[in-house]
Amino acid sequence: MELLTLPLAFQNGSARLLTGDLVVRDIEHWCHRKAHKGGIQPVMAVVFFNTGPDAVDYVKIKAHVAARAGVDYWVYEMPVDASTIEVMSQVKELNMNPQIHGILIQRPLPQQLNEAKIMGYIDPVKNIEEYDKGQADNIAADALVRLLARYGLSESAQQAKIQIVGFGNIITKEFIKQMKRKFPYVSASKDFDPSYDTSTDKHEPLQEEVQAPRASMIISELHCGPGFIKESMIKPEVSVLVDLGFYVTEKGVIGDVSHALFDRSDLSIAPTPGGVLPILLWIMMERTIKAKQMIAKEDLRGCNGRSERVSGVMAWPVHLTLCSSICFTVMVLHPVSKSSMDCDKENIYIDTSGIDEDSLRCPKPDASRGAGSHRIRAESRPARWWEGLCPLSTKSMQSLEPPSAREEDCLSLPSYPAEAEARTRAIDQYLAAESQRSKRQLKIILFGDEHEKSLFLKQTRLLEVPLSNEERADVRAEARRFVASICRECLHIVDEHACQPEWINTHPVLGCVKEIVSSEDPEDEETVESMVNLYCDDELRLALNQFGHNLETIERRFLNSRFPHILTCPCTGNGNLSKLLKRIFAPEYVPTEHDWFHFDQRRSGRVAQEALIHRDSHMLQLLQITDRSTQRRKWIHVLVDDAACLLFICNLAIYDQTLLEDETINRLHEDLILFSSLANSRWFAQTPFFVILSNISAFRNKILQSPLSKWFPQFEGGNNGDAALEFIKDRFREFAKPDQNIYIHVADIYSTEGVIAAIETMENRSLRQVLEELGMAPNECQDESSRALKRSENTLGP
Repeated sequence: MELLTLPLAFQNGSARLLTGDLVVRDIEHWCHRKAHKGGIQPVMAVVFFNTGPDAVDYVKIKAHVAARAGVDYWVYEMPVDASTIEVMSQVKELNMNPQIHGILIQRPLPQQLNEAKIMGYIDPVKNIEEYDKGQADNIAADALVRLLARYGLSESAQQAKIQIVGFGNIITKEFIKQMKRKFPYVSASKDFDPSYDTSTDKHEPLQEEVQAPRASMIISELHCGPGFIKESMIKPEVSVLVDLGFYVTEKGVIGDVSHALFDRSDLSIAPTPGGVLPILLWIMMERTIKAKQMIAKEDLRGCNGRSERVSGVMAWPVHLTLCSSICFTVMVLHPVSKSSMDCDKENIYIDTSGIDEDSLRCPKPDASRGAGSHRIRAESRPARWWEGLCPLSTKSMQSLEPPSAREEDCLSLPSYPAEAEARTRAIDQYLAAESQRSKRQLKIILFGDEHEKSLFLKQTRLLEVPLSNEERADVRAEARRFVASICRECLHIVDEHACQPEWINTHPVLGCVKEIVSSEDPEDEETVESMVNLYCDDELRLALNQFGHNLETIERRFLNSRFPHILTCPCTGNGNLSKLLKRIFAPEYVPTEHDWFHFDQRRSGRVAQEALIHRDSHMLQLLQITDRSTQRRKWIHVLVDDAACLLFICNLAIYDQTLLEDETINRLHEDLILFSSLANSRWFAQTPFFVILSNISAFRNKILQSPLSKWFPQFEGGNNGDAALEFIKDRFREFAKPDQNIYIHVADIYSTEGVIAAIETMENRSLRQVLEELGMAPNECQDESSRALKRSENTLGP
């Protein structure tokens, strides 16, 4: 159900989120009480056209919801080139099948179909989208009204100007008409108009444009691509934004609203996913169950004394007298032979190819019939259903069977198509497999140093799939862009301190620096090539040395403040920028995995990142939440329910560095404060913690030059690396509760071996209880633990 879950990216903004989980919870409880009442299983049939991956995903989502609601879910797939008559023929079969209680036509429909005819042909009782026309609202409008009511916005919506923009699977004519019946100030247009002026030539004139007295509400289902509605397009008077767009992308389900709008504190947003969509799906299940109840009530009513035929079954009344004062009527059902049914083609499913559409007209309910008369639905009753009505023997009831009926002449009752049965079994198998998979998928939440978390996720990705040639080509472009930006920043510093007019006259190379940093197009290929050649030229270093400046010192100061991982990783040559430029801009340059770790920043702006690790008996789902995400209290509870472990990664080599935004705060102190807030949070009171102290090699080298006591005066171990390591371990233990389940592991995650050792140790320490519940043998855990510890020792060195 990931497609219905509100992404974490939406939850860290300041906008008020109108999520559907509260309404869904109420409907789900109702479904659980009513679904199996009466002993009849509710069934929803979906006519499906495989128009693309979005349609397939939507069918799977509904199957998942139906399973949770206790509703059988039957899918009838039609060819995408099917004619309107063929679809109406399939709908007629579903109308006449008494096992089916709800019918849904999956949108979008192929263009050649007449949607109005098909939708109007569905049995009004079974049409869960707008069943019985007058008895239920449009299903999407119903979902939206319930959502507004749940958040106390119904009254304000009555006074607001509501603009409906777009037209598609959810926003239909019926939706617009229903919204105009519910609210007085509603206008509609197919295109988004920030000025709120509806152009009547872009939409059928359903209602004249009106002026609302107060704030505005926008309801959108545009088909202009994900995130089409930008912040600049929403005026300040808009108070509510309802997103009904639906796009399945590589990043997941996305709606019409861009992420920037979730930072506006004056907005209430019903997002996609997580807003109206889950409510709409659950109302489908609710209406299917209600339709079952309506049909069951019909079947329990009496009959008016005349025989009726329904889909190959004849029913006639038999009056039974139990005693002198009690008499009632029982409907006896009997299959009718082919020959006897030829006279009544209205209720037989026939080949409709080449037949006029009028011949397929659905029988309408007879409003003139009283409560004692109804249309018998034979298959809604189990075989020998009369045994529960009266104390008559089975033999006496069997004697009522007409003697002229022959078993070999009987028509079979309408059956569920074999293809649909196979598809239903496939869906059941899929749901069962998903249930088992979810039990064996352990969620691990990552916190701590931003770069170390990203590095850990990339390392786990390499454990699954190595970098392809295409990915290395992308990394080559990103590495060159990133290193060139560092070079440009260093030259800006040179320009500020060393490019005085009198110095430029004596050293023309400084004039080249001025020319490059003032370039209008700094990313132009010729400009970048000139910049790289200039930076690697020894003449620039000689000129700076004459005026008391050192280019290497400028490099290290800049990297230490902005990109310290470049200085500490052995693959970068201790951060020598000239060597990096020569290697990365060489024509034969092939990116390494470490280049991908450090220089590919394409994912650094994401609020949440995910990686999967497939193990022998289970799977680890690593979920990284960026520390830049604000107001953690708004979304932290979402991670609690199914989190198996919290993984906190701290870079030991940052102990002598300060925050870029506040030079008075030490970075290691900041990590300890973050760890303390998590370890003492009520949300993680029962969650095990696994702490990785990474970059141990750089830490040991730094201790010899930069004493830890400068930043932590209570440390008295001098330049002893082992004592410094134990001191930092003790600080983490002090910031946690005494009874907190915490394990501290030291590793160098720059190497694949160090990452594997950390994962195996985490499994055998923090996840051991969960793995044993999954059936992993304790002795196997012990063997892996021994290998992990041995590998960890080899990684750490002396």
